[in-house]
Amino acid sequence: MNIKPIGKKILVKEIFVEEKTTTGIILSTTSKDKNYRNGNVISIGDDEKVQNLFKVGDEVIFSKNSGVEINNSFEKYFILELDEVLGIIQK
Repeated sequence: MNIKPIGKKILVKEIFVEEKTTTGIILSTTSKDKNYRNGNVISIGDDEKVQNLFKVGDEVIFSKNSGVEINNSFEKYFILELDEVLGIIQK
């Protein structure tokens, strides 16, 4: 997929994160159970503020109901406005 967002937008590929307890038990949750999604930044718009905040490969968190969903085969992509991104996950 080759989409270049314009302005204060980013293109994000949805990722699924396993949730574990402190003892290592994997919790069974689906995206239906959560009110947020995780994704990797694939492409960044041409706005200077967006380019300063994000870089390709950043993992971000965004609201379940935000963005424009684009389906490509078995993967989900979202075009998000700057204010729809809740945060960058730092590891």
